[in-house]
Amino acid sequence: MAGIPRHFANEIWTTMPSNILWPRQKKSHGNSGWQSRWRFGTIVEAVHRHFRHEHQQIQRRLREHLRRGQISLAVGLTMLVVFLALAGFTRSLPSGAFQEILREGFVITGWVAMWRPLDVLFYDWWPLVDERWQIARLLDALVSIRYEVGQAQREG
Repeated sequence: MAGIPRHFANEIWTTMPSNILWPRQKKSHGNSGWQSRWRFGTIVEAVHRHFRHEHQQIQRRLREHLRRGQISLAVGLTMLVVFLALAGFTRSLPSGAFQEILREGFVITGWVAMWRPLDVLFYDWWPLVDERWQIARLLDALVSIRYEVGQAQREG
């Protein structure tokens, strides 16, 4: 069931209430009322437990992602400061094409070092937030079971 939640949530309209339909084959000998209710309750609880677990996993991944983004931002800022300082030291070199190329190279390298940390903090976490929202909708979904008559019952 690991890949199913995102597929379900992507198919649900945002303005429509969510329903989860669980198809089951009805046995020919039938069940007593309390057994059917118990099985229905078990299925409903299992579906909700699954989506609660998925929601918790997404929350954990989001926290780890943001923590990793903060660490990479600290590393990126450190690298930016180092390369900008190196670019500043190139002014002590004799002026010319080599000095300009070296200075510009240090400046560009410093900003390139910031690319991934900024990407992580600004953009990469949005899919996780969207997935968390979809799973939260599925947590609130109504679970129903549709019994289908088995092949033996149709023919008999």
